[in-house]
Amino acid sequence: MKKKYLIIFQILLSFHFSIGQNQQLLKTMSYSARTSVCSVETDSTGNIYIAGNFSPPYHGSGPKGIFLSKYSSAGILFWNDTCHYESSGIWYACLGISVDKAGNTYITGALQADSNTTPCKGYQGSANSFVSKFNSDGQVIWVKQICNGWSKTISVGENGLIYVGGECNQGKIDSFTINGPGFIAVYEKNGSCIKALSTDGAIYSVTSDARSNYFYFSHPSMYQNRINKCDSNHNLIWSHNTTSLGGSIKADKKGNCYFTGQMWGCLTFGNTTVCGSGQNGYGAFICRINPSGQFDLVISADSTAGYGIDIDDFGNIYSTCPIPINPPIKNLIITKYDAFGNIQKTYAIPRHANYWYEGRSIKAFNDVIYVAGYTSSECMLGFLAKISEANPIGIKETKDSELQNEFNVFPNPTGGILNIKINNNNETVSIELTNTLGQIVWNKKINDKHSAFDISHLPHGIYFVIVKQNSAVKTLKLLKQ
Repeated sequence: MKKKYLIIFQILLSFHFSIGQNQQLLKTMSYSARTSVCSVETDSTGNIYIAGNFSPPYHGSGPKGIFLSKYSSAGILFWNDTCHYESSGIWYACLGISVDKAGNTYITGALQADSNTTPCKGYQGSANSFVSKFNSDGQVIWVKQICNGWSKTISVGENGLIYVGGECNQGKIDSFTINGPGFIAVYEKNGSCIKALSTDGAIYSVTSDARSNYFYFSHPSMYQNRINKCDSNHNLIWSHNTTSLGGSIKADKKGNCYFTGQMWGCLTFGNTTVCGSGQNGYGAFICRINPSGQFDLVISADSTAGYGIDIDDFGNIYSTCPIPINPPIKNLIITKYDAFGNIQKTYAIPRHANYWYEGRSIKAFNDVIYVAGYTSSECMLGFLAKISEANPIGIKETKDSELQNEFNVFPNPTGGILNIKINNNNETVSIELTNTLGQIVWNKKINDKHSAFDISHLPHGIYFVIVKQNSAVKTLKLLKQ
């Protein structure tokens, strides 16, 4: 029997982390239970949409289900919709969200129920996947049940078509027969399924470009991923195999495809080989594949895993990865790369005293980055963070003209020797080196025009060189290899 509950979302203040005035923890969802945010998206006006799951605490009882929420860019809740039951044999899982140009929201996931269960907003079945459409006011427009299995990913294309992927051993999607182990289904705005295909592995992420091509990565076997590109008629254009654990996939307006994931040891993409630098050879990577199917950009990140990825209209790349600073302590790292793979900005969300933040989804909108996911604690909490693309460590800088002396830092990247050259230096200048948490790891006071220092003892990673002269401050980013 279906029961109704009042779902209370507790807003926790931003004291959970303090990393600069440009970063804010908008929401932490608590339901006297465990919650997680599976995905974050924005519409054309900057409103924020998140979807996720909630369940009882360990060894406890209570309702479990899915939620979909819409917020303003300031974090004000417009509406929240939930679907849940308290029966131990019934559950829901929301695994993907996408928003079209009109502000309609599409979610996909899986449910398990029995034939006697009263439908919740049209969701009913036995371990069925589903895809649903909501209008901008949060009203359900339609719900479509898919085959038995898990629907894991959804993306609305520029052409208005809805692409859904997941796993399905055997079943039907409308009139299309699926023999598994994975599937791709394409829907029109009215909910009609115009095509459904079986794939050689479960589909974990799907995206499309402006020319109605679509991309997906499948998981045929353990540590094996396959990235495919298909045209609007569902013909395969190209395919690449990787020995990795996939994160997500994204296409830009030029038809390039971006893929992030986790590696063990070294991987070769095209003519480029990258190696994991973390413990046990773990590492994160980002690849860009051009429309012809060639790898033209490969990035290795000093991280244990690559989760979310997004691309803006200028070709800048945004990724979210957890990095172990002093294991088992982990921080959530958000990195912005330019179209050439150069790091532009880095943000760090330090772990809380009792848990760290797992950023599973990232969305860039104008000069704001949204990151969503859940905490690692036993009492798992979903979170939504807003990051302004201002100074990444919250330091108020002066204009170049306010500094009495021009300065240069080289080489950059550096393997250990740091040269600092200051023109016309007639007074003491303070030099500080901070990590991405804003912690000072090295400092000197210099009077010479050219000084060289050995910083080889510092761990590899991103640092910021902060030059202070009287009240003037200037910051440069430094990569230590």
